[in-house]
Amino acid sequence: MEAFAIRLNNIKDTYYDFVIAVLTYVKKKESRLKAVESFMNENPSALTSDILEFISDQDDFYEDAAPARSEATRFPKMKGISYAGTAFTSNI
Repeated sequence: MEAFAIRLNNIKDTYYDFVIAVLTYVKKKESRLKAVESFMNENPSALTSDILEFISDQDDFYEDAAPARSEATRFPKMKGISYAGTAFTSNI
């Protein structure tokens, strides 16, 4: 994994969050590491955006996604507040 991390750090437009994100993705499954390495071998001049696009096109990409929260969970109703439209008003 260290050699792969060094390789990610040597990409022309690399940045810290990119390296961490790709390492996090490939550590979940050996098949992910093999697929990304293969893509990088076949596209030696690939930029970070090319690699991220490849990863996001993988069938298992969304397996790690956080579950969506419902509107009620994200924005709980508060007594005395109206949520009509995009702004809210207070009756307090």
